[in-house]
Amino acid sequence: MITRDRFLVALLWLIVPAQATWVGGTLYQMLVIVPMWSASPPESVQAFFGGTDYNRTIFNFFGPRFMIARSLPLVLALLVGWHRPKHRYALRPRSFDCPYRARSFFSTTQGVALG
Repeated sequence: MITRDRFLVALLWLIVPAQATWVGGTLYQMLVIVPMWSASPPESVQAFFGGTDYNRTIFNFFGPRFMIARSLPLVLALLVGWHRPKHRYALRPRSFDCPYRARSFFSTTQGVALG
């Protein structure tokens, strides 16, 4: 196996847990967190967003650092694996997601410290 193919396999192995973690976090967000603040609006919304650190701590998981950690291996896999037609068809649907990820990254980092 040539170096380029080994690098592609390593990137694909990084993509799987990164995407699985993101899906798990999103499910937790939808099933546990959202019902907490949407239970009886407007009181629950005011109590949740005003009485908790949610607006600060949400970026610990969904923030810019983790956007990069999820997106960078995907973009690199697209670039490294594009020469292989078999992988190209598997990676092509995710390539349409890359502009959205870049836009959401830059819109999220406005006013949020990366460090």
